Amino acid sequence: MILAYIYLDNIYGFKDFSASFVYPKKIVNNPLGQEYLKDYPNFRYKKVNIIFGSNATGKTTLGKAIWNICLFLNRKEGNRVLDIVCDKTKTAHIVFDYVLYDGVLTRADILIDPINSDNTQNIKVKILKQKLLKTDSYETAVARFNTEEEYKDYREALSDLIFTGWSFNFPLTEQSFDKVMCPYEGDERKEFTEVLLAVIKTMDPSIKEINLLDELPKSYVVVPENGDSFAVNHFDKISSIERLSSGH
Repeated sequence: MILAYIYLDNIYGFKDFSASFVYPKKIVNNPLGQEYLKDYPNFRYKKVNIIFGSNATGKTTLGKAIWNICLFLNRKEGNRVLDIVCDKTKTAHIVFDYVLYDGVLTRADILIDPINSDNTQNIKVKILKQKLLKTDSYETAVARFNTEEEYKDYREALSDLIFTGWSFNFPLTEQSFDKVMCPYEGDERKEFTEVLLAVIKTMDPSIKEINLLDELPKSYVVVPENGDSFAVNHFDKISSIERLSSGH
């Protein structure tokens, strides 16, 4: 699969986010060479993409978003996109443009409605396809999409879709890391919480406070500026908590 473009709004921490993985024109003296779709020399795409940044800026989360979108398109499992919506009281939107080496540019346009009175959410999808011409670039092909096509329930829209995506490897940390470990009690536990907050805020300023959870031993409540609070327990794996990055 070649991913050409992605748009995410209200997905994980992404709001009105987009990323393009194509070149609008030929790159002179490109050391990789042949960064174009086979048999379509004007359809130029980036074979290698390096995403870097400081802790808690969304690098791993972008990979998780792409991974879940691929599983949604492949397995037709609604929870794959429902579970990555950030604010369930608002609409979420995904646009995913790709080519499966078949000479067809496909767009999966996914709308996820706000949660309704019976505590469910509707997923609507429109699949747009454009057969590539020999002279097509991504830009010329995408311009021919019929964007006026109506959304359908995702089960109907994906019923005939054949999709094969990527394999993913996510970062792993050493066994002694990736855990919240606080053996302290009493005043020492309170002091630990203050230190923990200071450290986490250097990596993620959106964390507002960390409080002791008296109902459970060695448990803490993390309060972000936006979104719901969540609990962290002694010896829990950070990577199992979706709201924190592997950098934490």
